[in-house]
Amino acid sequence: MVKAEETIVVGGGFAGLVAAYLLAEQGRSVTVVSRARLGGIAGGISWRAFSLDLGCHIFGNSDDRTTEVLLALLDNNVLPVHMRFASHFGGQRLEGFEIPDLAAVADSGQMILEIAKAASIQHKPAQNLEELLVQRFGPSAASAAAGAFRKIYRTDPRNVAPQAIAATCFKRIRVVEDEVARILKQSPAMDAVIAAGSQDDPMQFYRDCERAPYRAFYPANDGMAGFVKSARRVLDSMGVHFVVGDAIEEVLLGERVSVRTSKQLYTADSCVWTAGMEALERTLLGSSTLQGTSYGVPMALYYYDIDPAHAGPYSYANNFDSDDLVFRAALPSSYGQGTNCPKGRAYLCCEVPTDLDSEVFAHPDDFADKVWHEARALGVVTGSYEYFRTLTAPVSYKVPLAHYDEVATPIREQLAGEERLAITDEWAFTKNGIIGDVERHIGALAAIRRAA
Repeated sequence: MVKAEETIVVGGGFAGLVAAYLLAEQGRSVTVVSRARLGGIAGGISWRAFSLDLGCHIFGNSDDRTTEVLLALLDNNVLPVHMRFASHFGGQRLEGFEIPDLAAVADSGQMILEIAKAASIQHKPAQNLEELLVQRFGPSAASAAAGAFRKIYRTDPRNVAPQAIAATCFKRIRVVEDEVARILKQSPAMDAVIAAGSQDDPMQFYRDCERAPYRAFYPANDGMAGFVKSARRVLDSMGVHFVVGDAIEEVLLGERVSVRTSKQLYTADSCVWTAGMEALERTLLGSSTLQGTSYGVPMALYYYDIDPAHAGPYSYANNFDSDDLVFRAALPSSYGQGTNCPKGRAYLCCEVPTDLDSEVFAHPDDFADKVWHEARALGVVTGSYEYFRTLTAPVSYKVPLAHYDEVATPIREQLAGEERLAITDEWAFTKNGIIGDVERHIGALAAIRRAA
């Protein structure tokens, strides 16, 4: 009998779980080594019989392959979700969108002219996110978007690398009414950058989705904590071995890959690294040049125990106005249909990006009433709440700083010949983007294996 090729997956967050599934699907023997608990921010916690998500999460159905992977990890136990979205910017509400309506703060006609001009120019590689936004959308839209970016990411787009756009909602922008947008989108160049609403027909812009007829879905039990539990059960049944809570101290590359933790040495034919380049540089190369080349956004999370009668008309709203604390407010209990709540209760989750030296981060409970009133103004809740709790995270999500590539490129070049090592893109932000990136890397490993 031919022995299954062994692969170590380093990192047990969302990317690590996906990598373990895709590798096991190929018939490989897989060991997942994770310093922290499985799932990372794609998990959840318990409170007052609620199963709380660590932020506002939902699974999007945008192509059949990524949906297939997610449904497999969830063992097909999902709830289709029809979301009612709204966004707020410039003091105005825009129904049916998660992105800001830039026309609320800038001239639509001028932005359209600049977008068309930008599409006709051959641009040099952008040096930072602001430059990339100007190249994609022109100066007026880029300036309007910068204010929204600063609220969410607590820094200026000039300070971060162009690939940080993956973590934003600025792949496409809203600058005109839907009727005009649909006309403009008949041009491929304009279609790539201009958004039109799809609330009434959520699947109209998603042509590669034949497997499931819904735009979004959610775990059928226990919210995102249920996703992690289900993924663990599925991966256990596929023979995946887990090592959780053990810090990695050293990585060695030779005929086989060796990963030394504080307790044991693990060896395999290959390694999929999902734990970030900075940690890989430190443990494999013994250097730390990448330290300080990314920025982690501090976050305060607010959870409210509410009567279901106080659920508002919107299940999910993004707020880009800098005068408000709340960035995102959501009712996971609505798309969980009560499976993540005690009987007869619902819950609201609010994300508040902040700064480490802020009063919000130091004393989050003092701002619970203000956050609640902002969520009411967003239309996500009505009435009053009964209980609340807060969580703070020094780093919620990260973006690369403008000089990241300058430092990271020599490290990538140094590791480029290591065919047994696959390094996933830590800046792939959306769940679908992460799945696509992980699958590409695992496909490359499989191609090397076949060639050998």
